[in-house]
Amino acid sequence: MKRPMSDAEYVAGAGVSCPFCGSGNLEVIEGPQVDGRDCWQEVQCHDCHKTWRDVYHLAGYEGTDKAGNYQDVDGKPEETETGIYLVFVEGDIDPSMVGPFANEDERDKKARELRREHGRDHGIFMLDVEPMSGAPSIDAYCGGFFMEDEET
Repeated sequence: MKRPMSDAEYVAGAGVSCPFCGSGNLEVIEGPQVDGRDCWQEVQCHDCHKTWRDVYHLAGYEGTDKAGNYQDVDGKPEETETGIYLVFVEGDIDPSMVGPFANEDERDKKARELRREHGRDHGIFMLDVEPMSGAPSIDAYCGGFFMEDEET
């Protein structure tokens, strides 16, 4: 039996997969509810039928500049996470997420490093998470991507 995701794994995955079975077949069944500084919504997985709460906490506020761009109260533009990750599948069985990375070049460098350290018996995939919607996109590296390292 697969263990449920930890809170950290669930948050790192942007809450787009069931923490119990990994499915993306989810529905918000109630929410959002607000109580002071906390907010939550009830979510259900249509594959394993488990229900849980996504929990959010008030972290601050943002205003807009004259151009309508959101800024933190200190006047700096909002920093957003890149949503650039790797999925490393140990033995092509046990997936884990690596990242986020500042850019695609850093992700590619880490992918090559993982291939050198662990060999060819493990899957390495690109994962991009759209910052606004949280929609994931996963893709394989092309066949020649790791060839350069293997030839040296």
